[in-house]
Amino acid sequence: MLYKNSQKRYYLENAIYFVTTKTEENYPYFRNLILAEYIIEVIRMARIYKRCNIFGYVVIPDHVHLLVQPFGKYTISDFMHYLKRHSSRNIRILISRKLVGEDGHPRLQGGIWQSSFHDHIIRDEEDFNRHVEYLRINPVKHGLVKEGEKYPYLYIYEKIIYGII
Repeated sequence: MLYKNSQKRYYLENAIYFVTTKTEENYPYFRNLILAEYIIEVIRMARIYKRCNIFGYVVIPDHVHLLVQPFGKYTISDFMHYLKRHSSRNIRILISRKLVGEDGHPRLQGGIWQSSFHDHIIRDEEDFNRHVEYLRINPVKHGLVKEGEKYPYLYIYEKIIYGII
C-alpha cells in the first residue's frame, strides 16, 4: 500500500527505511555516555512496541542513523514518534534532575529533537549494503574513532556482518 501523510512521507508495506534524525540546534546530547546508552535503550523499546526490525544504527553526538523495517500496522512515523517522544521527555528529566552531567547549557524547553526526520526507502540489496557501510563509517567520518576502531554506539545486525541476509 502506498500513501502519503501531510509531511509527504511515503509508506510501503515491509519497506526498509534509512532514517536520520538530528537533535535540536545540533546539540551534542549523545556525547554524554549515559544519554548515548539511553537512546539505544529507547531504540530497543521502540523496536518491540512499534514492531519493526532494526538492521543497524549509529548514535553520533548530535544525530542518529537507523536502518528500520516496520511491519504490521505500524509505520516508520509511528516508530520515530515513539523514539522521539519517549527519549525527549526522559532526557529532559535526566538533565533537569542533574542525573547526567551537562555543559551548563541544558535544553529543558520542548523536545531535544528537530521536528521531523529524513527517511530514504531502501531500493535493493546494493542500496541496503551502501547504507550499512554508511553506518559503519559514520563514526570515523565524524572523528569519533580512527579507522578500524570499534565504536560502542554502532550496531549492525550480526547476520548482515556474516553475510546471511
